[in-house]
Amino acid sequence: MVIWGGFVGPQERTNTGAVYTPATDSWSPSTTHNAPPPLSPPSAVWTGSEMMAWGGWGKIPECSLTVCPAEFGGRYDPASDSWVRVNSGWGQGHAGHTAVWTGTEMLVWGGYRFASPYEGVGFRYDPGRNSWQDLATVGAPSPRIGHTAIWTGNEMIIWGGHGNSNSLTPYPAGYLNTGARYNPITGAWTALPTRGAPSSRMSHTAVWTGEEMIVWGGSGSSGYLSSGAKYDPAKNAWTPLSTTGAPDARCYHTAVWTGSQMLTWGGSSGETSYNTGAAYDPDLDRWSSLSTTNAPDSRESHTAVWTGREMIVWGGRRRNGWSYSYLSTGGRYVPSTDRWTAIATPERVARQPSDLVPVLD
Repeated sequence: MVIWGGFVGPQERTNTGAVYTPATDSWSPSTTHNAPPPLSPPSAVWTGSEMMAWGGWGKIPECSLTVCPAEFGGRYDPASDSWVRVNSGWGQGHAGHTAVWTGTEMLVWGGYRFASPYEGVGFRYDPGRNSWQDLATVGAPSPRIGHTAIWTGNEMIIWGGHGNSNSLTPYPAGYLNTGARYNPITGAWTALPTRGAPSSRMSHTAVWTGEEMIVWGGSGSSGYLSSGAKYDPAKNAWTPLSTTGAPDARCYHTAVWTGSQMLTWGGSSGETSYNTGAAYDPDLDRWSSLSTTNAPDSRESHTAVWTGREMIVWGGRRRNGWSYSYLSTGGRYVPSTDRWTAIATPERVARQPSDLVPVLD
């Protein structure tokens, strides 16, 4: 598991990171040589051999403000403990965007740029050629932040989020329940139906099961949410999730797909952070609570990965009213035994992590 960047205090970002090995419950610090400047929160994808972190908020030399959206990032190879810098060359950075890995390219979409409304644009990055291309805008979703993006194996699906508009860009504003599918082979977007879709929201989670996208939680105009739905691209249809036994309403939680269940954990609602979660079985449309015995402390804005056997949770921040404590702790959850195990604590990496990706042999 590779961690890099993020907040280590309310206004303090870092460009440090570490690699965690579950077999030995040990951490190895990653080099900062040639690493990008401190960023939070960049997007991150795992290519099979490298972690690519890109964009987010950082200190930009040509920007007079404290932080601005960044147009740079880097590719980290844990085998050689080395970085390769990645620059876009557009002259404007992005933050609040999403990114997915297709097997050959990283697809970036949405978010916002400095001194502009939210963006309804995207880009594709080929690490082999170290080159960028624009995504088509015809048929693309309206500009937004707080959305989710998943990769199905042949398409990227964008859904939800929060839109913004002004007199020059009269796009839908507020919480959204719209989205679209992007095919990188044809370069075409296909709108998702809104009939049966979850209510409008942002800061939710989405996972891909191999057949369906499952959306759950987040916040909307009515407050924090404990509802969701499944989207089947083959049928182009939504099916609502049962709310019986679902976790308390929340946002800034995490969700992973185990191969048979979605595990969702943590998050917050207002001044309350959670260390609870549940497993959702889409075949049975049934929720079952996760054990809280030995679970990590309550938190939000943490990250989680699935290793093939267990979910690893790390970092984040715990709410203390309207202030925060940044965390350098985590845990490993095995669903077959419903059991948590604490993980070793790395030195000097307490943070709200900006990315956490699995490194699978």
